[in-house]
Amino acid sequence: MDDDDLQEGYRYHTEEELNGFRLWYEFLKLSDKALWSSDVTNYFGDLSLDFEDWWLEHSYLFDILNLPTIDEVITTQSFESYSDARPSEGDSGIVVLAVWLNKTKKELREAFEEILTKYHLGVAGKPEFETYGDFFQFEARPDIEFLKKILVVYKVYLEDQKKPEKDRMKLWEIEEEASKIKQLIDKTSKSAEYIWKVKDPDPSEIESRRRSQHTTVRKYINYAEEIMQNVVVGKFPVYNVKKSKIT
Repeated sequence: MDDDDLQEGYRYHTEEELNGFRLWYEFLKLSDKALWSSDVTNYFGDLSLDFEDWWLEHSYLFDILNLPTIDEVITTQSFESYSDARPSEGDSGIVVLAVWLNKTKKELREAFEEILTKYHLGVAGKPEFETYGDFFQFEARPDIEFLKKILVVYKVYLEDQKKPEKDRMKLWEIEEEASKIKQLIDKTSKSAEYIWKVKDPDPSEIESRRRSQHTTVRKYINYAEEIMQNVVVGKFPVYNVKKSKIT
């Protein structure tokens, strides 16, 4: 099943959500299947396919109800149900209205604006991210570009770990390898740190560069490991962006 077979009452996924699901899939592919929870094992199935092929049969796991903006209240039961969900402190709730259609559209718009001003708790800025999937849902809004960087670094790191210890790359070398795929550190723009702008760096500047590379890669590996601990139990993305454990 895919978005073309969408069930009635559900909405299409946004591009942001689809990119997040793709990353979810890619991280789970890197995980140890022996650590998967029973739900992940039962529902995610075979991950040897490309995401697009897997998605055709598994998009239903993330189906999202298309919640209404306005309901027409027809029955007494519906009226009583909605009346019990009136707004309260910290909860936007529902306001039941009787709309007098003998008024002009201008008058009605003004009246709706007054109601919104009185009851609506929304604030300016990016809207709250909510995806209540039928079986699985995001734990938080996925930062797509950041997650892509984590994924690239972790793939390079895991591949490097397959080598004998004496042949493994330093973390600063992993940064250079990963940056061939996805830029991790700004080294060329006007905003780049001074150490990257020096044409002929001396040993101390080279050391500063490598420390920066080491710190960056260590941070991404730490994030990846936290993601991996959670994705195997059906939670994604989970990582603490405020924590940067450097070792």
